Amino acid sequence: MGLTVTAYSHMRYVADYVPWWEEKRFRRWHEVRSGSFPFRMDGFEEGWYECSGEEVKFDLNDSGFGEWRRWLAEAALGISYDDVVARHKELAQHPFVRLLVFPDWIGSMGPETSARLASDFGLHGMTLLANADPVHADVYRKFTHAFETATQNGFVVFR
Repeated sequence: MGLTVTAYSHMRYVADYVPWWEEKRFRRWHEVRSGSFPFRMDGFEEGWYECSGEEVKFDLNDSGFGEWRRWLAEAALGISYDDVVARHKELAQHPFVRLLVFPDWIGSMGPETSARLASDFGLHGMTLLANADPVHADVYRKFTHAFETATQNGFVVFR
């Protein structure tokens, strides 16, 4: 079991429902669901969107993403991942918290949330990457590119 992260740019809402037997017919259409954090969709509704821009996709295994988030919390905020989750309201304006407390099974982040996270990744990248092992650095770069892509009227989708 793993996590697939896909970022899209230039998305246009097309339908709230597509029958499963029709999904393959519309290759540029992608399902966007809010999961447990609908406010991270930035006012966009759930449904099917057509992508006329870039699509960036990468896979992480569940334990790898969890371990990477623990590293990010420690490296960026100086506290444990569990403390970030427990204090997420207090820490809401700190870098990366929107990603750290986001569920890892299903959900989507809209362009405004993506822009905030792209900024976090850009501002803190030099410092964090200087001390990161190659695996953590690779995941960091992939998320940086994903959130930069989604700032252009797109989404980052977790499945």
